[in-house]
Amino acid sequence: MKLPLSPDMLRAAYAYLAETAPFNKWNMPPAEDIKFKVLRGIREYGDCDKATGMVRISSACHSTTDAVMRTMAHEMVHVFMYHHKIAKRESEHGRVFWKYADQVCAIHGFDRKAF
Repeated sequence: MKLPLSPDMLRAAYAYLAETAPFNKWNMPPAEDIKFKVLRGIREYGDCDKATGMVRISSACHSTTDAVMRTMAHEMVHVFMYHHKIAKRESEHGRVFWKYADQVCAIHGFDRKAF
């Protein structure tokens, strides 16, 4: 059986992670202020659109809760960087992104290579 995803489930995943370190120290926007959308395609696991304030995660690429949480945490690093105007478009997965992503991976036990 495939793990069904909905925008409400994505919102709940975001809200849970936002209550945990390091996100709870980063002044993240509340889940209610973020738009969530489930993608059906396999081109991207997920993305964060700073122009629309939307986090999108693909149901086709996620069959486990672990994968959903890892991708949500990845997108939350982007949300944090956009929200605090840290990100530069050309360095979305550059040194600064990995500085924050490494904190998340260390605390939550995510494999950096899969993050």
